[in-house]
Amino acid sequence: MKKILSVLSFIAILFFVACSGSKQAYKSVITPGYVKKNYQKIIVFAKLDDLGYRKKMEEAMVKELGKSGINAIPAYSNLEVSFGYDSVAFMKRMVELKVDGFMAITYLGQKTTVQDRYRYTGGYYNMIGGGAVPFDLETSSLKTGYVQSYFYNGDARTPWWSSIVPASVTNGIDAAIEAVSRETVYRLKVDKIL
Repeated sequence: MKKILSVLSFIAILFFVACSGSKQAYKSVITPGYVKKNYQKIIVFAKLDDLGYRKKMEEAMVKELGKSGINAIPAYSNLEVSFGYDSVAFMKRMVELKVDGFMAITYLGQKTTVQDRYRYTGGYYNMIGGGAVPFDLETSSLKTGYVQSYFYNGDARTPWWSSIVPASVTNGIDAAIEAVSRETVYRLKVDKIL
């Protein structure tokens, strides 16, 4: 009888501990079949509507990747806007830059729901076209938004990896960008993408 009570007590404690967390856990999604590589150069593209924020995000991510010994370059200083309209010129530029990894970052706003649906994907080229959600985290009413990052290489048209990171501007926009970059690179390493 004591053993049964001990086991039930143990299960109750596990249940209590498991259900008491207040933070939402965000998981990365890794496409089956991914094989880790030693990338020579990764280009970082932040799909943000404001060029100033885009530059800050790309530079922060390049810096954070560099701390891990990964050679990365920002897209804003290496890609022209016209590449968003010409996929052939875009892919030619990737070859010229000797890029073998592409990291795309997009701001989701407060919404993090993803609907399951079919859609054609033209690979990472599709990330540079189209609009972006306004990066509205400087308002007093909105203090947390979400940033989704994707990692591509030339092996497939779909992203090999993606992850959503909360972006809190409680300590300012620059601190939020640095925190998102740090967490994203950490997840890339833990998930054995880089």
